Amino acid sequence: MGKELVALAVNLTANQRNGEILAQDGQLDELIGRASKFGDTLLFKCVRNIAQFNPNSLEMMEVHLEDYAIMVQNCGENTDLLLELLGTMVYMHTDQWELVIEKTNFIEFIHN
Repeated sequence: MGKELVALAVNLTANQRNGEILAQDGQLDELIGRASKFGDTLLFKCVRNIAQFNPNSLEMMEVHLEDYAIMVQNCGENTDLLLELLGTMVYMHTDQWELVIEKTNFIEFIHN
C-alpha cells in the first residue's frame, strides 16, 4: 500500500467519526491483521488513533491484546513500531491484562 495513502488514513483516523467508520464491520480486525502481517508502523498508527479517539472500538481490540504483547517483544530495534504497539495497548482496559502478562512473560521482558 502506498505510504501517501496510509498517511492519509492516519490523518483520517484522528477524527472520531472516521475512526468509527474504519472500525466497524470487521474492518478493524482486517486493519490489525494487515499491519501485523507487514509490520507496518503507519497502519499501527491508524489502529492507535482509532483506539485513542474511538473508545467504542476498544472491545474489538481486546482480542488482540496477547498478539500485541508478543509483537512488542519481537520489535527488536524498531522503536517506532514499539511506540505504536505500546501506545495502543495503553487504551485497552480489560480484565485480560493479568493473564496476558503471565502468559507472555511481559514483566520479564520489561525488566530486560
